[in-house]
Amino acid sequence: LLELKKSAEDFGKGNLDSRVRMRRHDEVGELADTFNKMAEKLQNLITEKEIDRQNILETKDYLDSIISASHDGIFVLDSERRFEFINDAVKAISGYDENEIIGEDFQKFIPDEYKAFMNSRWQEIQKGIERIYETKIVAKDGSLKDLMVNHRDIEIQGERKYAVVIKDITDIKKIDEMKSNIISNISHELRTPMTIMRGFIEVAMDEEDHAERVKYLSKSL
Repeated sequence: LLELKKSAEDFGKGNLDSRVRMRRHDEVGELADTFNKMAEKLQNLITEKEIDRQNILETKDYLDSIISASHDGIFVLDSERRFEFINDAVKAISGYDENEIIGEDFQKFIPDEYKAFMNSRWQEIQKGIERIYETKIVAKDGSLKDLMVNHRDIEIQGERKYAVVIKDITDIKKIDEMKSNIISNISHELRTPMTIMRGFIEVAMDEEDHAERVKYLSKSL
């Protein structure tokens, strides 16, 4: 009995290999056999759980590495629109540290003129409507960032969360604006001489004198 007690105490302290070493065919022997079988089942169960836990940790580390390496911002909002998680790209895009974002309402980082727009997008999310859209945020240095946004609602442990992916398209927007300005300037530069040419042609068409008509047409060239 003392040996059985000692083995049970060792097992309880974490020595999963602890067994009762005795061979008896009476009630004490049966109790020892029962203890050993129970200890073996518990050891197998604990080992399986430890393997599962290790696999979960490895999977988590793997996913964390992928998310951290992403150039796109990835974050999670709770049902109250508060940040619960952000990756490194969100910090790079916004200029804020993690402790300055986590727990904050996302509207804190939206320009005033876009708040109504983002409220309407939030209502769409509540209705399960998923669509890609563009918006702006105010970075820590006060600059405006153009973002392409995509989101999906998920349920974790009975709570509704929102996974959001953002792409910084500020530079793309600037390039598009430059292209538009260049095209506009070229169109303006072309429009002026063409207007002058059109004027000479219209005058030439109204001129009955052949010599004068040729003179105006030559000026339009």
